[in-house]
Amino acid sequence: MSLCKKDQTVRAAEENGDILLPDNFVPGSNDVVCARGKSYWDHAGNIMYRQLIGGSTDKYSMTTNKLEKTLIVSEIVEAIHKRGGRFVKKLRKGGPWVEVDEVFAREKVGQSLRDGLHDKYKSSTKAKKQRRSQVNEKFNGDIEKVIFSNRRVSNRIQQLTKEVEKNGALASDYSIISLFSRANSDILESIKKDASMLNQYQDATVAANVEVA
Repeated sequence: MSLCKKDQTVRAAEENGDILLPDNFVPGSNDVVCARGKSYWDHAGNIMYRQLIGGSTDKYSMTTNKLEKTLIVSEIVEAIHKRGGRFVKKLRKGGPWVEVDEVFAREKVGQSLRDGLHDKYKSSTKAKKQRRSQVNEKFNGDIEKVIFSNRRVSNRIQQLTKEVEKNGALASDYSIISLFSRANSDILESIKKDASMLNQYQDATVAANVEVA
């Protein structure tokens, strides 16, 4: 690197508050490389950094004010420094390495914690949706068993199915609605008269609510 270009690089680093590192610098196992994408995902220092973030996410989520958040960020930055690590990046694409200033490092840690909370929330929401879907599927199966356990109800449903198959293509919307309405009334009356069906329905509903909670 020419002296003129080196001077420009030093000035660029100083303007950002960064410290220019030697030309032969290679990130160490405790250094955190600040780079976009997955280029340094498997770097030892970045793996350690993600572990620190992961271990602090729950505590960060329970903070009630900015001071508490700031203290957690400080703990992570200090943990890196105590290991002899630094927050480093390339000044530009293909350019020299620099140690970033304290402000940049803290902003990175804060953003990583917020991203961790977001990912955790998404994962939790997805798991809840999957669980609810499984419970609903089981509940529907239980209710179907309850309904078909009553011979009168089962026969009425089969009768309705045959009537729809026979007349459905030619029947008007009004007649189809009337058909379903009469069948629903018959089925509900049969369920009301069968105490065991009501008890089974209540048991299935309670079980589903307990599993979702």
